[in-house]
Amino acid sequence: MTSNTKFPTEYRVEIFYPSYFNSRRPQPSGLPSQIGYGGTFFNISLSAPDLSNNVQNIQNTYATCIRPGFSTHAMNMNQRMLIFESSYTGNPDGSATLHVSPMPPNAAIFPPGPCLFFVVVDGVPSVAVQVMIGSGSIEVQQVVNTVALPQSKIIAADTSKSSSSASARGTGKPSTSAAMRMVGMSGCGLSLMLSAALVGILLLLTL
Repeated sequence: MTSNTKFPTEYRVEIFYPSYFNSRRPQPSGLPSQIGYGGTFFNISLSAPDLSNNVQNIQNTYATCIRPGFSTHAMNMNQRMLIFESSYTGNPDGSATLHVSPMPPNAAIFPPGPCLFFVVVDGVPSVAVQVMIGSGSIEVQQVVNTVALPQSKIIAADTSKSSSSASARGTGKPSTSAAMRMVGMSGCGLSLMLSAALVGILLLLTL
């Protein structure tokens, strides 16, 4: 801070560390370059590492766009943020697909032009990608009805084969050869017992 001035100026630098500073940023694929007002949904693919190797995190995932706007005279005009309607499909391999609706069928909610598009997974945003909203020009925009999203679901991995194999290994019956060995051993034991009994009887008779 400077001194001996009527209107002192303070010089300060603040280093911003977000909560996700040391986290892996999602790297979604299938991001659109342009988003219209209404229409069918688009799909964004997320790998298992994007979901921190937990497919359940797709339930805490959404797509959003931000228009920073511009500042002048202490006012920030035309700044907007919109979170898209979405549903999801979790895959058995830990990856997932995010089904995202386009802009609402009303250009007044988010005027046409560029914006920054993010996919946020459990509070961790992807690196921003610039996409165009509408035609990008100040004109009457094409507006169509929005197509309904598919129902959200997580498809569990098929473990029936491994379970069947484990069950067969754990509850399998002895082989035929093993059963025969068991019968043979029982037969030998019975013969020895009979021989011992006969010897005992003969001894008693000779006394």
